[in-house]
Amino acid sequence: VHSLQQTPVTNAAAPPFTQVLERYGADSLTKDLDNAVPISHRRMPTFYLGEGHAEDLVAYLRSMKSSADSK
Repeated sequence: VHSLQQTPVTNAAAPPFTQVLERYGADSLTKDLDNAVPISHRRMPTFYLGEGHAEDLVAYLRSMKSSADSK
């Protein structure tokens, strides 16, 4: 489970959502989500996004990062 903040970390293999783009990269994450590529750790659930939803998810992660940086 990813946390919404830096702490508490609920799973060391799952970075907080505010760090996902730093670790994965926005373009790579968008591409892999669009192509349903399995993501790094085994406990990640399998899911499929509809058209354009990968970009929406990455935009949401960017907004979370911006919000965390401004605090």
